[in-house]
Amino acid sequence: MSINRRSLLSHAGAAALAAATIARPKPSLAQSKKTTLKVQYAWARTYQPIMEEIARRFAEQQPNIRVEYVAPATDYEDMAQRSLRAAITGGMPDVAFQGIHRADLLAARELVVPLDPLIAAQADWPKLGYSPSLLTLAKVKERTYGLPFAIAIKSIYYNLDLIKRAGGNPDQLPTSWDEIIALQKKVAALGGGITGLYFDYYFDDNNFSFHSLVQSQGGSIATSDDKIAFNGAEGMQALRWLRQVGQAGMVDMTIAQAYQAFSAGTIGILVASSSRVAQLTDGAKGRFEVRVTGFPRKENGRVPGGGAAAMIHAKDPEKQQAAWEFVKFATGPLGATEVVRKSGYIPGNTLAAESPDLLGRFYAENPNHRVMLEQIPLLTKFYNWPGENSLKIPTVIRDYLQQVVTLRATPEEVMPKMTADVQALLSAA
Repeated sequence: MSINRRSLLSHAGAAALAAATIARPKPSLAQSKKTTLKVQYAWARTYQPIMEEIARRFAEQQPNIRVEYVAPATDYEDMAQRSLRAAITGGMPDVAFQGIHRADLLAARELVVPLDPLIAAQADWPKLGYSPSLLTLAKVKERTYGLPFAIAIKSIYYNLDLIKRAGGNPDQLPTSWDEIIALQKKVAALGGGITGLYFDYYFDDNNFSFHSLVQSQGGSIATSDDKIAFNGAEGMQALRWLRQVGQAGMVDMTIAQAYQAFSAGTIGILVASSSRVAQLTDGAKGRFEVRVTGFPRKENGRVPGGGAAAMIHAKDPEKQQAAWEFVKFATGPLGATEVVRKSGYIPGNTLAAESPDLLGRFYAENPNHRVMLEQIPLLTKFYNWPGENSLKIPTVIRDYLQQVVTLRATPEEVMPKMTADVQALLSAA
């Protein structure tokens, strides 16, 4: 199920050929006429340097297509809200790097263009590096609405200095939540302002952490016909783990404070997005070693993939063709390389990982990043709540999770209330 170094480098020749093809593109419909694309993305602090480099390199290869970035959204939820407003008031961008978990909402409102006709017309599509497992992340009812750009999963970060001081073995790190929580207690016992563990459950108002806890056990957030399923055994176990984390002394700080504390060496274990691998590894350089592992899971468990996918909003055929050229470039080998090197995201394009000149050598030299790549075979789609209240439901769940972590309510008290509130929002939509 994992990807080893040999498999990463086995298609280097094909990847190099693909990169060469990108460097000398064939004339296209989009090149025959000057076109300006309005493009939007979120998380400016993370994505701005990546997007600027992608636009610069794209302009070298497609001089007749001008990329004009509009004001970035604060986050993926803000991006979705802006898209819903733009559908009424106007101002929809031609391309947007939307949250993958919002594909269902945007498709239901017919605000994004299905890419299947464009894919079918692309004669060399099988050679472009888009694996079926990655493409499923932005599929809705078997139609593809986005190309994966930056894939994130929940991961575990360890401060190996604190783990050693607490009696842990850096070469045999925990593989289950019971083991992680036991180690959390040992690290917390060091005292001196040391926090054993911080679990990022609140920052992601799409409930990324809760989804990951449930699905990694083999459970589901909802059924195929959108009926609540998180209230089963897996969901209860997820809440119990969160309560145990709180009982073991987790401080309910903001994620920004947690990142700062981890980099300062005062948190032993951090549960956060893989998108922070570069930031947290680099932030600890010269002071302590960081080790990253995948999310604990059962044999039948899967790992939901979050992050961004490049989606086309343009309705005009010529704009769509120009947008297709940009989307392929941004999510292709060169774009994926920029994403990985400047963050910790999993690339949406396999050619980038397979080429030594792009990311093959990078992954060989950066094991914390490589751990993320090895999760690709385990990826599964992030569930989206349907209906008018799809943006409200995650906030309701998040607030109940906080009650559990802060020990204001037990899992047994929270689960029926959380289920009832979510059901009421589903029924009202």
